[in-house]
Amino acid sequence: MVSIFSTINETVYGQQQQQQRQRGGRKSSVVSISQPIKKKTCIDESHFINNYSPANGQLKFYIAQKSYKSQSPKHLTLKRGTLVQLVSMENDGLCLVRLIREVGAGLVPFESLEEYSILNGSLPEVHRPIYKPNQLMELTPPTSPSTLKSYVCSPASVSRGSSLSVSSSLASVPKEMEKECTKTISSCEIVSIFMKEGRVLYKIIIKSSSNEVKKEDRYYHDFYTLHASLIQGNSKNPKVELPCLPPPVSFKNNEVDKDIITDRISLFNNYMFELEKAVSSSIETSSLQEIIQKWFMGDEDKTVIKVKVLFRRDYYVMKCSYGEISSYGKLQTYLKGKIESSKENTSIVNDLHIKTKLDGWYIVNLSDDEIYKEVLPKVKETKKLVLEVILQ
Repeated sequence: MVSIFSTINETVYGQQQQQQRQRGGRKSSVVSISQPIKKKTCIDESHFINNYSPANGQLKFYIAQKSYKSQSPKHLTLKRGTLVQLVSMENDGLCLVRLIREVGAGLVPFESLEEYSILNGSLPEVHRPIYKPNQLMELTPPTSPSTLKSYVCSPASVSRGSSLSVSSSLASVPKEMEKECTKTISSCEIVSIFMKEGRVLYKIIIKSSSNEVKKEDRYYHDFYTLHASLIQGNSKNPKVELPCLPPPVSFKNNEVDKDIITDRISLFNNYMFELEKAVSSSIETSSLQEIIQKWFMGDEDKTVIKVKVLFRRDYYVMKCSYGEISSYGKLQTYLKGKIESSKENTSIVNDLHIKTKLDGWYIVNLSDDEIYKEVLPKVKETKKLVLEVILQ
């Protein structure tokens, strides 16, 4: 017979045994924490190069020394002489750049660029953007359209306009490149002859050395004027034997004969070929070359320029020839004359403080002829000039 006391004793004894085992187990198990693993970081020079960004406050500009055709959507097609801003250095000899005169960015070979150090600089701490991957601000100069909201030349935008990034927009290509880009005649050809308002019209296709193609319509009278100018320029000191100008021709009842057209095209193309060959054969015939150049490509002094002027909070639009504003002094004289002849101002005007806009948002202070000469190529191209004029 089992006593109830013995059962209770066994139960108590078993519980005491279990508690002792648990205490012993706690004493024997010691939790050890290992030291943190020291990871060796190997930072080479390329790490710092790849971290180059305008966010560091650096601004670096380069000119493309040779043309580059895009190999993939991430790459950028560049023409020789294009001005770009360096954004970052990438792998495989590539770098990320953004265009200055146009909108666009992409990868190009770094070896195809030459640093244009005269524009390099750094931004003040206040204007440095906080770097974030693929951030738009990384590709945005301090005077871009996203930071210039006003369409007029406000004091704030003008102060930014005198900053480094604005001068970068006026960066001219080196002089040796400018000579290559001059619009000299590469080839010219008469492609058709037709009647217009009872007169014979010659259609010419002219190609410049910069591969610019231009179509012109000329009458026989224009060829005669060119030939007479060349004879006059060659008469003082005859050095060139000029070819004979084909005689004029008329069509009965304004009907153009196809056979006559074929002969006339051949005659005039041969005349222009011999003329170019004779004039370009000697360096001493530069005056004759200039006459031909102006006849084919046009006299830039007679090019009509549309001038938009902000004066005393009002806009005025006028048209003038390029020759009237081809220098800073001429521009001052032209604007003074317009202001003095206006009803609002009858007094004599002193020197004017002039600002201009390029591409709709680059704001530049025109203070001398040197700065104005950098603006003129854009004026020739667009045939427009936007100004703000302030009386000093």
